[in-house]
Amino acid sequence: EAEAQPLRRAEATAALCPKDAELMRRMVDQVKTSGGFRRDAQCGAFGKLRELARQSDAHRVAIVNAGVVDPLVHLLRTGNMKGKTEAAWALETLAMNDNNRVVIANAG
Repeated sequence: EAEAQPLRRAEATAALCPKDAELMRRMVDQVKTSGGFRRDAQCGAFGKLRELARQSDAHRVAIVNAGVVDPLVHLLRTGNMKGKTEAAWALETLAMNDNNRVVIANAG
């Protein structure tokens, strides 16, 4: 229940359409539950989140508020080349928002 709070707040704040909110919810879950042995699945989820983030600033804020920055930074530091590339692209897209830049900088 506590982990669901940031995502609910993010969805409400960003006023995402139901389709985007559901896709974001699934991708955030994939990101947070994938371990090293599922790195490809995690990279795919980051790619989809990046596509959502490109749509609007509201999407970028909602995605960061959902808690994906730490997993992205971790993948950037420890992933294979494909993972590092996906993480870098996703972070660059999310950093288009000034407040997100602060969150990303604080994450490492």
